[in-house]
Parts: sequence; C-alpha cells; structure tokens
Amino acid sequence: MNLNLISGGYNWTVVRVTKRKQYLAALEAASSSYDIEPFTRFIIEEMKHWKKIETEMELDSEGENKE
Repeated sequence: MNLNLISGGYNWTVVRVTKRKQYLAALEAASSSYDIEPFTRFIIEEMKHWKKIETEMELDSEGENKE
C-alpha cells in the first residue's frame, strides 16, 4: 500500500491499531467483491489523520524555535 502511495506522490501512512478491524474489513471488501470504495475512504481518512498530526508537530516545533 505505502509503495503505491509513495509512487503516486503521496506520503506513506500507518494504520492505527485502534482502526485495525475497520482496515481489515475494508481490505476484505476490496479483495472479495472488488469494492475498493471502503478501502479508499479508509486510507484517505488515515492519511488525513496523520497529516493533521504532522502539521501539529510542525507548529509545535516552530513555536519552540521562536523562544
């Protein structure tokens, strides 16, 4: 998955342990019935989550550098 994201110009992402069941269900739907929409939506939400965390960390770091 991450290789595909990176080769498409996106950042890699990590599936949170708390979201593992949702991830596996979405992956199963994509695999068994070729319905990739749940998997795609899930990955997009995970990417948004990690981007938010990354942005917050950058803002915290900028604040520390100003002091």
